[in-house]
Amino acid sequence: MKKLISFLRIRRKISQRIFPEVTLSDLKKEYGGKKFAAPNADITAAIKDIDGNVVGSTVYTISPLKDRIYLFDIEITAGYRRRGLGLALLIFLAKEYNLPLTVVQPISPAFLFWESARIELAHIVNMTESLSMGDMNSEKARWDHFQPQVQKLEELIAERFRRGETYYQAVGRGLDE
Repeated sequence: MKKLISFLRIRRKISQRIFPEVTLSDLKKEYGGKKFAAPNADITAAIKDIDGNVVGSTVYTISPLKDRIYLFDIEITAGYRRRGLGLALLIFLAKEYNLPLTVVQPISPAFLFWESARIELAHIVNMTESLSMGDMNSEKARWDHFQPQVQKLEELIAERFRRGETYYQAVGRGLDE
């Protein structure tokens, strides 16, 4: 009974926690057939706090089926850690896209963060199970029917290179850009 009361107190504190606000900027998109969610881009963004300070960075992508966000990396700058900014980023992404979040290949030093995020944000953010290296191929098979678009994208990128575009110019645009 004592453990249950302790758990309920922790749960109550978590549900009352106020998270800082963050935004994303300086987006860099990279398209290409070798990317996990091709034909969709990998997105690299700076994480900014409410005062506009860059407090970290993130890399993520949206599933070609538009049914989840895959998170590859969240890095909060050393001086800004342990302030809830990583959790605030997860809230921001969930609200911005209204999709579940899936962590891809979490590194062992981050396991505690992800476990904490699942508990603290359970009532705010829908997080699916993390993907390991072994899970990625079966996950990617869900959008195999997009393969003709991936091939077309690769041809467009090769054509952009032939025209003399830099790497980031060539891979920074998708099929319609």
